[in-house]
Amino acid sequence: MSTSQSKKLVPFYIYEILRKYTDVEQTLTQKDILDKLKDEYGITVERKTLSRNIQELISLSDNVGYTETVKKGKGDETGETEELSAITDLYLVHEFSDGELRLLVDLLRDSDCIQTSQKEKLISKLEDMSGPGFTKGKAYAGLADSVSGSNQLFLNIEDIEDAISDGRMVSFKYKRFVPGINGPVEGTPDEYNVIPYKMQMDGNSYCLICSEDGFNEISLRMDLIYDVDVTLEPVPHAGYNGSKGTVVFSAGKDMVSGFVEEFGKDNIHIEAYGDGLRFTVTADSSTALVFALKHSADVTVIAPESLLRDVSSTLWAGWARYGGIAS
Repeated sequence: MSTSQSKKLVPFYIYEILRKYTDVEQTLTQKDILDKLKDEYGITVERKTLSRNIQELISLSDNVGYTETVKKGKGDETGETEELSAITDLYLVHEFSDGELRLLVDLLRDSDCIQTSQKEKLISKLEDMSGPGFTKGKAYAGLADSVSGSNQLFLNIEDIEDAISDGRMVSFKYKRFVPGINGPVEGTPDEYNVIPYKMQMDGNSYCLICSEDGFNEISLRMDLIYDVDVTLEPVPHAGYNGSKGTVVFSAGKDMVSGFVEEFGKDNIHIEAYGDGLRFTVTADSSTALVFALKHSADVTVIAPESLLRDVSSTLWAGWARYGGIAS
């Protein structure tokens, strides 16, 4: 690249320098930027040229911060001493704070549905959006493969998101496993034609919440889905639409934190109920069912009756499987 072409990219280089080396707490002076342009890009520019480029960059970008100082000097036009403004302590306001990025990186690292190689690429992209104070490479400690084989997760997400947006049915194959000599091996897949409602995290797995009949909800791991086809068939207007409803539980006072952790502080109404409390929340059926089963020793479903039946039948099946043995 010629020198003249390189100098046309000076505004871009300045932005990159600010992105890599600054945040609201770590700033650079114009001299610092001049030095980095020379050291990293082999470009030497005059201070006036740099100042002009910085002014243009500030006018075009709303996330470049700086301090404006006033000092006495000779004006370019008059040659007389006058008060001149100067820009210093430049920095970039990053789109994500370090805390926000750490949360996203840690959630990605702990996901069970993404291959290690893909995790590393995504984590690298996220870390590249950070400021100089972000501790990079921390997420790679102990990172191990959780998914084997070709992972079509991201293509699945795009296809199914299109189906949800367009109100279309979606068909796909779903991996099933059978015993093998050295452990589980893939068997004959299940085939689904479903109404897709949403995709969400369920524990450490990313799942598709959907329904085959429009009434009964099922949850399927996205990383086990393949051969996705968004059909031309529109979603039927069925009784179940994947919306949240009111769920009522009873529990003791020691479960208040458990409800807040699961449903959120602002989504819970609490009132006295016998010797304990009644908790009214807004939740989808799958979340409420998992919560009720997880805390079955401490929580009782009061309503709706359909959820009560689901919890009861699941617990009864578990009781029967273990022969009714209790400690």
